[in-house]
Amino acid sequence: MPVLVIHGTADTMVPFDPHAAGFASRIPGVELLAVEGGEHAAIFTHRKIVRRKVAEFLECVNQTRNKTPHETCEINRTCEN
Repeated sequence: MPVLVIHGTADTMVPFDPHAAGFASRIPGVELLAVEGGEHAAIFTHRKIVRRKVAEFLECVNQTRNKTPHETCEINRTCEN
């Protein structure tokens, strides 16, 4: 299942290290968007960055809809730009 983790690097409530990287490392094929300078509400304060990444991520997921899990993982890696 495709997963996108979004986390601000300046989050003081749930610090980026070790939480975001640790969480993302436990999910195979996860894509992590580290919002540079983003705090706990980075999805609101950095909307343009987050919206663009979510749109790209969903487009990538849509392109892989009828693929096998192995093919999907390969395509997800190529979509991570």
